[in-house]
Amino acid sequence: MRGLRSILGLVVVGLAIVLGIAATGCGKHGQKAGVGQDQTQTVDMEKERIIGMVNEQNANVAGEQAHTRGDENNPQTGEPAAEKPKAAVYIVGDPEGREVLRMLVNNFLIRTGKYQMIAVDAIDVIAQEHIRQMSGSVSDEDIAALGQDAGAAYVCVVEKSTYGGEIYIGMRMVVVETKVAEFSNVMKVIKGEEIFDVVQEQINLMLGISGGGERAPAAQFSRASFIDSRDGKAYRTVKIGSLTWMAENLNFEIDSSWCYDNDGSNCEKYGRLYDWEAAMKACPRGWRLPDRTEWYDLERHSGSQKAAERLKTNIGWDGADQFGWSALPGGYRYCMGEHGDFHYGTTVGKWWTATEAYEGAHSRFMYSMRDDLGSGVRSADYGLSVRCVRD
Repeated sequence: MRGLRSILGLVVVGLAIVLGIAATGCGKHGQKAGVGQDQTQTVDMEKERIIGMVNEQNANVAGEQAHTRGDENNPQTGEPAAEKPKAAVYIVGDPEGREVLRMLVNNFLIRTGKYQMIAVDAIDVIAQEHIRQMSGSVSDEDIAALGQDAGAAYVCVVEKSTYGGEIYIGMRMVVVETKVAEFSNVMKVIKGEEIFDVVQEQINLMLGISGGGERAPAAQFSRASFIDSRDGKAYRTVKIGSLTWMAENLNFEIDSSWCYDNDGSNCEKYGRLYDWEAAMKACPRGWRLPDRTEWYDLERHSGSQKAAERLKTNIGWDGADQFGWSALPGGYRYCMGEHGDFHYGTTVGKWWTATEAYEGAHSRFMYSMRDDLGSGVRSADYGLSVRCVRD
């Protein structure tokens, strides 16, 4: 591990230079200082040095894998240990710094001990032919074809892109056999943060590894059911990450709760709408209203910018319901004194969090035709849906 940290330390420095996110001075008029010819040569030399160092490190690790692969036996059966699946790294998006980014991801994946990595240039040669035959866009099916031609079981696709002056790193792991990505996530590089850290966190998320290197609880999507002893209603439940959620909106009648449009059939389908104080005490014993952090955890495990698409139901709404969370568009109640109006039933779902805010509380929401999971602050007398989590 000491060797890994030293090589990664060099990669961090190189990434800051090569990917153009190192702190730079500004001129008198606020313009970024330009890079002169000498500086350009320095960048090129630094890039070559880092690539060489990482290549050497990869070669050493690959040699260790090759040495142990043939000799290791399963301690229980005495049979030769199963060969690790082959994986390849494919970089798309901004061309600047892609060599170093690919080397970095390749090195991380080797160090997990889960894969045999295919030579970093092999898939690029094949990719060029595919891109020549296509329009330039590369789907998961195209990536799977690349992996199959290269002899890989998995292809880790990494994309660096810039939007609104901010850098984003996307990563997905495509299974060659099924032609489907089993993991997909996008992270923004926060100001002052190294791309190195974002790439490491993405891989940790993908493989369920905590920051310290030990195995963390991977995202789990097991389904069960729960019966509310207060009124006998049954709720489906789903475990996502470390939390068990109700997979339906709560439908327990208490003061300051309503059916959408005051129609009881809407309560049966969408659950009740609660003001925030009612929401804080509506969950049954052993359950509670999730706070803002726990909602972010759900979002992260569900694919961040694609979270809503994967959480929304595919029956009666435009989602994939990938994890069985089955979000429904229950609308919300806008309060006007003792009266209230109901809005956006069948197109919007809004849920309370337990996190209080100035003159209200934080909420999360999903819209039709949008894939992201929104957040905001609502006045505490609004009527929103409730999802409970197990204590």
